[in-house]
Amino acid sequence: MSSLVGQVNEAEITIDDNLVSALLDTGANISTVSQGFFTKLYPDAIIKPLEDFKLDIKCAGDQSLPYIGYVEVDVGIPRVVDPISCLLLVTYDTQYGAKVPVILGTNVLEPLMTATEKMHGPLYTYARCSLLFVQMHEIAK
Repeated sequence: MSSLVGQVNEAEITIDDNLVSALLDTGANISTVSQGFFTKLYPDAIIKPLEDFKLDIKCAGDQSLPYIGYVEVDVGIPRVVDPISCLLLVTYDTQYGAKVPVILGTNVLEPLMTATEKMHGPLYTYARCSLLFVQMHEIAK
């Protein structure tokens, strides 16, 4: 049964210099932050509405993802790449989101990978991804 379920792809990232747990979801094309976490981090911040856009984001089960709005934050990977400005969709709180409040999709992962390659070269990026996979596998044991 162990080969049926893979390891959870979580990592520590920074949001505006605050260390945060994030799910690295290469199957998602959007990135999210839970409302509870974001408002705790920034009690006076304004979550921008998406009135001009009618996003109908579908989850894996084909249900729509409810969202509140979006925020612009700086996302980085400690000791790997400097923060870059990113847009995160603010979603309602979930049980998983209480533990891991951020999900990074390809809209953030791709620019982070590009920035990493510019800073360290493509071989570093490949080696770092391989090392991250090995570390996550060891932690999950």
